[in-house]
Amino acid sequence: MSYTLNNLITDAFYISKVRSPDFQTVTGADITRGLDLMNSVLSATSSNTKMIPYYSEYTFNAVIGQEKYFIPNLMEPFSATFMDSVVRYATFDKSRREFHSTTKIYGIEAYPFDTSFERCLNGCNLYMYFLPCKAFPFHVWGKFGLEAVTVDDLTTDLLLTYDRWYCDYLCHVLVKRICNFYGMSISPEVQNIIDQISNNVADMNVIDLSSRKIDLYNQRNQLSWAQINIGKGFEP
Repeated sequence: MSYTLNNLITDAFYISKVRSPDFQTVTGADITRGLDLMNSVLSATSSNTKMIPYYSEYTFNAVIGQEKYFIPNLMEPFSATFMDSVVRYATFDKSRREFHSTTKIYGIEAYPFDTSFERCLNGCNLYMYFLPCKAFPFHVWGKFGLEAVTVDDLTTDLLLTYDRWYCDYLCHVLVKRICNFYGMSISPEVQNIIDQISNNVADMNVIDLSSRKIDLYNQRNQLSWAQINIGKGFEP
């Protein structure tokens, strides 16, 4: 069963009591206003990615010789890996200064081990170096979410992007926006639902603080200072 953006906006107007489900219908003007307010809700949730409850995977094929790739709806990148045959290779996520402000030679096509993510409108740009020498399948993990919606998105099934409980959260946050816009008081039940879901998201959104220790002085360790300084620790 689908749950469209139009359904969410209509429900929000009825829950807010701005429109009565028994005596009034949500008009086109209401939907337009609801879209504007919904974009404010999505903008707030995308700026605070703690309210995006889960990580998802996005896959694409690299283009030989291309440095920049747009990842739609990516709010918080976590990792990028690529495949060559049956081997999965990790990439090194570089800071903006390391990637864009250091000396490098352009035009080299090889394995793109260095990457850098930059937030942009409606997603993220992924930069890679070296330039891909093959059409490597890339796997990007991160937090995804809608950042802006238009009239064309009214029939979009939100359950393809969010769980139903998160749609319920967005609906009730939209209810607050609608009540504020029309100067109406917000019912305690609406605020309780928002607080409850917000607390649940905070509990399930634990930061990954795991680490891995490498003993450089263990004779069985194959990692040498030459590999650290030249190969960045990479082993084929």
